[in-house]
Amino acid sequence: MDIDLKKLAKARIRAMSEEIGIIVGENKLTKEEILKNIENETETGKKIAEDQLEFLRDLAKGKIYDL
Repeated sequence: MDIDLKKLAKARIRAMSEEIGIIVGENKLTKEEILKNIENETETGKKIAEDQLEFLRDLAKGKIYDL
């Protein structure tokens, strides 16, 4: 994973509420678990990082107007 992508994804997750979580299969990941997955470059972590970058690209292109 690109180091800048990793830093960007981790910074975005850190800026979110402590109560953030995602469901992967039957498991709910906490904010800390999300950050660990990104840091360890697991498949889940890579997908989360890519999704964060895609969100920012869409936001910059004006595809996302109302959050």
